[in-house]
Amino acid sequence: MRTFSDLDVAISEIQRDLSRADKVYSSRVQHQTGLNLEARELINYSYQILGGIPLHASQLVRVGLDKFPDFFKKANSLQWETWLESELNLRLTTGRYVSAVEPAPEAGHPALSTAKEGNWYGYTYAEIMFGAYETLFSQLKKNPDTRRAYFPFFEKHHAHRAAFPTRVPCSIGYQVMIREQPGFGPMLNLIYLQRSSDFDRFWLTDVWFARMFQHQLMLSLNEDKSFKFYGQMKLGSFMHTIMSLLSFVGGEDIY
Repeated sequence: MRTFSDLDVAISEIQRDLSRADKVYSSRVQHQTGLNLEARELINYSYQILGGIPLHASQLVRVGLDKFPDFFKKANSLQWETWLESELNLRLTTGRYVSAVEPAPEAGHPALSTAKEGNWYGYTYAEIMFGAYETLFSQLKKNPDTRRAYFPFFEKHHAHRAAFPTRVPCSIGYQVMIREQPGFGPMLNLIYLQRSSDFDRFWLTDVWFARMFQHQLMLSLNEDKSFKFYGQMKLGSFMHTIMSLLSFVGGEDIY
């Protein structure tokens, strides 16, 4: 596993790793089939970022415009910030099931508005993450040393649908672990498992949503007076394993 001190270093180093990766050809992207797109691919790519991931949507958009301008200029800064904040709120909201048969929050995404299957989306992250926050919070609160605090996003019914022209989640799930680090105290670490990631388009926002989930979970635990480490928790490492990390050559109009 590679270790990066901050987000800027991660971006430049991953870009360099991808530039040296083997070429592959992709016959499909999202639900679109019959394509023949050239890409650079890293298989089972793992890394961790120790810090420097922005905690505000406006800061992330600035990073996006600087590091991924071709994609982030598909919309203005305010549109990006509005979508990021509303999508994050849905992913963190407990007690409300957001069904894919409703107009999906991705409809506001500058690129994913074209990824419908007919009139609807095959899934939304608000739908598949329903209960994730409260489930992981309760597990960590009850057993801070647990190794079971994992929430799956990619489930059996997605595997059954994967061969068809449909969208299935790129993310597999989150695992969170509290471990005490000498000199720092108890730290909340997050491991993000992902089956596929388009580095030039969606990687940055995927990382941000996971980091914000981790950050909010840490804040909630720190505010709970019955929690063993009440007021002591710190934000730990962000770890990410991607089964297929891709950088498409051309293909600007695939979304």
